[in-house]
Amino acid sequence: MNNIKFRKIDIKNDNTHIIASWIYSTDIPLFKQLFGKDESDSINAIDKLIHLENNSYSHNFIDVAYYTNNPSEILGIIVSFKGSDINLKKELKDFYNTKYSNILSILCFPFINYFQASHIKPTDYYVGNLYVNDEYRGKGLGKVLVNKSKELYKKQGCNRLLLDVAINKKTLPDFYKKLGLKKCSKNYLTIMGKQYGSIGMEYKEE
Repeated sequence: MNNIKFRKIDIKNDNTHIIASWIYSTDIPLFKQLFGKDESDSINAIDKLIHLENNSYSHNFIDVAYYTNNPSEILGIIVSFKGSDINLKKELKDFYNTKYSNILSILCFPFINYFQASHIKPTDYYVGNLYVNDEYRGKGLGKVLVNKSKELYKKQGCNRLLLDVAINKKTLPDFYKKLGLKKCSKNYLTIMGKQYGSIGMEYKEE
């Protein structure tokens, strides 16, 4: 994997709409709550968020993996940030500015997150989305993305790396455990016998 490198997303030259669709696929229930049930509306909204500055899906927080001999072909993405990088009021304003959400959905967002996601501290390094391009799966790229996330966490000087695993993704906690992460919180509700939310996992340098 020495021939894989990382760079920030280039919103002028990279296909941000495809990247938006990848981000959408990592957390469909959340985006349905924010932008409605229409998949294309959600993807268009995420695409707009990528181009804006003050939200957790901004181009400022997206790193892309590529082969050294083909920088334009994106193998996978990491969406991550330091807790102190995000201002909730500014993020909610960006959600509104996509024109694909409504005031009620936006105002409910912090409360949904409170119960269904980890509580991010200013000194946490949060990995919100990891995605491997379908064409390159089965080549160990998931491990490469996680290891790069660890590098970013150390570079930022944060206390820990933090991520959430959707409660329905039963095999992912074991994958992350093999890469040094451990469970640190249970962030889900059970409603009518069905669970909604995630499991928090963290990594700390010894």
